[in-house]
Amino acid sequence: GMISLTAANGAVTQSAGSLLGDKVQANALGDVTLTSVTNEINTLAARTTGANKTIAFTNSQSLTVGDAGTTSGVTTNSGSITLTTIGASSDMNLAKPVSAGDDVVDLLAGRNLTQATAGTITAGNLRARSTAGAVTLKNDANRFDRLAGSSANGFAVYGSVNMEVGSVLGTDGVTASDATLGRVDIQSR
Repeated sequence: GMISLTAANGAVTQSAGSLLGDKVQANALGDVTLTSVTNEINTLAARTTGANKTIAFTNSQSLTVGDAGTTSGVTTNSGSITLTTIGASSDMNLAKPVSAGDDVVDLLAGRNLTQATAGTITAGNLRARSTAGAVTLKNDANRFDRLAGSSANGFAVYGSVNMEVGSVLGTDGVTASDATLGRVDIQSR
């Protein structure tokens, strides 16, 4: 089923326990912080409308950023977004937009980090990392100014504006550690 969390005048937070279900819809005026390492959902949709408020979500299995209830994708009003999947077989797929305005989007997948055509990324800075797989964010509509990241296998990121490879949240540049599969492909199109 779907879990719907709403805080019209405040924040949505998780201090203990696990979110277990198919989909989570989280909407708040303040921060959305759902970072238990035991969360197990399939699809996340979250929105915060307060200026500079953040969204952080951690999942112990594969995760799709998609539709849940009336919410689509993960969006802030110029606040940072941090999405994490834990475990060597935990993929992250951006099926719907991830938009932080001019703030940071930080994505960490346990295995593969991918995106669909509708899963565009909008941010000032993007840090994209994969622990045991590849980063494949080949959407020409991605918009961010600075990129950093790493992967165990290939690293491919495309964007529609001029971008620089630099330092984001303590990660300097881009690396792909596998000597055979570690190709790096960055394109501004």
